[in-house]
Amino acid sequence: MNPCFVDLPRISRLFLTKTVMGAVDFLFTPSMQRVLAIVLTQPDRRFMLAELLKQAGSGRGSTQAQIERLLAAGVLVEEPRQGRQRSIRANTEFFLFPELSSIALKTFGLVQPISEALAPFAGRIDEAFVFGSVAKELDSGKSDIDVMVIGDVPHLALIEAADKLRARMHRAVQFVLYDPVEWRELVESDPVIRQIVSGPRLHVVSHATTVGVRQPDPAPRA
Repeated sequence: MNPCFVDLPRISRLFLTKTVMGAVDFLFTPSMQRVLAIVLTQPDRRFMLAELLKQAGSGRGSTQAQIERLLAAGVLVEEPRQGRQRSIRANTEFFLFPELSSIALKTFGLVQPISEALAPFAGRIDEAFVFGSVAKELDSGKSDIDVMVIGDVPHLALIEAADKLRARMHRAVQFVLYDPVEWRELVESDPVIRQIVSGPRLHVVSHATTVGVRQPDPAPRA
């Protein structure tokens, strides 16, 4: 494989990932990001405290301390106990819930895990983005996460990546793969594809040259 074809997209992807993470690290600690990634992307779901601690996958003491902070701030709300177990969910009535949910989707809760899952194929992907109800922020946390991939990636590799994401995010991820040439043609001829292109999207890989995916560069100033 031509090294020049692989390295530039990989550098772009790494730069994008570090930039995105740097943008939210000053707002949330890593353990708080893991908690918020779970609850904000599944706002209708109730979690037992033990389950939430296990899914967050970090130190129990520090994670529980962050959960208590989020409860005190009103970001999370505690439901009636089930036996001895505490039950916790996202507080969708919290006045900053839409903003927090949007941040989570665009960074640590959605885009970052998908970007990491696609990292081994970075040099073979022209463009990748989340579309559908998740990108529109209309999903309930139960619908599949639809990810469009334009590039040359083996189907089996994407199936394996989707399985790993399901285990990590506890949600189904559906990759839709198109060859770049076919994609260009469909953007011009298929009304469904054109609707996807013109609708809300969350970019995961954004160094493409495919028609209809990347916005044109702004015209130079006079």
